[in-house]
Amino acid sequence: MHVLTTAPSPLPHRYSQIPSYPMPQHRSTALATQARMLYIILYFAPDVLDEQSHTMREIVDRHFAGADAYWVVPYYMGFLEELPHAWEPYKAAKAALSNTTNANEIKRLYAQHTQNLSDCRKKLAHFLTEGVLTEELCLEHTNDLLHCVRMCNVTIRWLMLHRRARMRKLPVADPEQERREAEMLLLVLMDTAQFEYQLRQIYTALMDKKEEMWEKSKSQVVSMLQELSEAFKGDKILSRIGKDEQLQHWFSQLAEQVKLLDASDIVQSGRKLHHLIAALVEVEQFHQIEAALQLKQFLHETRELLTRMIRVVSVRESTLVTLCMQVLTMAPPSPQVRESTLVTLDVVCDMSYAWLAISDYAPLMRNRIQRNPFSVLKLRATFLKLSSILESPLVRIQQSNSPDEESVSQYYSSEVRSLPRAASLCHALEALHASAHHGAATICHALEALHASAHHGARTSPQVATFMRQVMQVIPENMFAILSDVVTIQANELRELPVKVERDALRDWAQLELRHRLARATHRISVLTEGVLTMQV
Repeated sequence: MHVLTTAPSPLPHRYSQIPSYPMPQHRSTALATQARMLYIILYFAPDVLDEQSHTMREIVDRHFAGADAYWVVPYYMGFLEELPHAWEPYKAAKAALSNTTNANEIKRLYAQHTQNLSDCRKKLAHFLTEGVLTEELCLEHTNDLLHCVRMCNVTIRWLMLHRRARMRKLPVADPEQERREAEMLLLVLMDTAQFEYQLRQIYTALMDKKEEMWEKSKSQVVSMLQELSEAFKGDKILSRIGKDEQLQHWFSQLAEQVKLLDASDIVQSGRKLHHLIAALVEVEQFHQIEAALQLKQFLHETRELLTRMIRVVSVRESTLVTLCMQVLTMAPPSPQVRESTLVTLDVVCDMSYAWLAISDYAPLMRNRIQRNPFSVLKLRATFLKLSSILESPLVRIQQSNSPDEESVSQYYSSEVRSLPRAASLCHALEALHASAHHGAATICHALEALHASAHHGARTSPQVATFMRQVMQVIPENMFAILSDVVTIQANELRELPVKVERDALRDWAQLELRHRLARATHRISVLTEGVLTMQV
């Protein structure tokens, strides 16, 4: 309240998420945590809502306007409120909000985010193609990859929230179009989770071997600069190059400067590396070097190694913190929180707003798994992403090191803890008869593995547990339905091949159609099994 009445214009930003969203079109999402707190606080200052038009206009323009403007606010634990309905009785608030929630603006925002969803799907399909997302790509295009992560999450958040609007609904043409868009949204959600998971794995690996990569590149650069220095003696290595003591001494000095570079001093080392690259570009204009193709090639390779050193030294904790920033939305990360984030976080983007909304997509995911078993391979990353739902109620408790953290975690994870630790298939069938009729031991083990991977006592929420059960129940059901078809084909339809077959009847006895059905069924089973096994952490 004091902030609202005494703060200078514009209102201060309290949660330090702006660095994670540098693009202006993501401003409302960057300020979403502050916006939901304002939504609650404003009810304690009804005069601001009703009479202070200037203040309300500033609040709306800052938090609920722009390219990602929204009017559905997830104020706590996934509970949503539609601002046009909630602020209807308040004159100033209603007037301030009218510009961003009129029919034309809603139509524009919906068309924009629908197009963004299509664009995200294309980008994710490219990055998730096998062999595309490599360490080299992550080193060279970190900003582009992080921008893709931001765009996907902002689009998913906007559509998932506003699809639940009841007062100011999205202008969807018909139920069939709504179903198709929901399926596309689910597909982008799963692909985004997989993309974030792979990114985190790669950047974590880069962090682990950063020193090794730095030292290897540095030793190669020093060796090449020393060879260039030796070349200008006129009697070694590149024998056709004339003697030049000044260049010999200059390259030798560069080699000594590279030896002194320290990966821990990111700013100073980065500056020196940029200066070295510029110096090597300039020296290439010298007549002695310009006329020698071997020297030019040497200099080109040296500059590439120096550029790689810049990229390696730029891989730091803040890269992973940016990926994980959406989880720690309740406070700015201190250096200790950053370190903890790198060690413990298994999720990369916030999904706390989907506490209740995620249940809408369980039937769609079940249908998708039935149609395409390869979707199972992305379930692990999707469930890990959804586990961030519990961060919202626990983050303050964790920051204060409260002894209540374990009890609160146990409360929210009660449904998962109720799952028995089945040691055999028969025991699991009896214990989980209501939720998974067949093959439940492996499924339960995967659930427990995901449950155990949550850090600092964080557990899977009841909503996520229910969602996981609803989705994963289809896996054993499909698996045993396919096995039943396999048994039927082998026992009743596939004829046993006789010892001798006439050449004319060979095609008939080959039974190609049946064997194709059999191979396809067994392949579907193997894909489903592989997807479940990937969830065992």
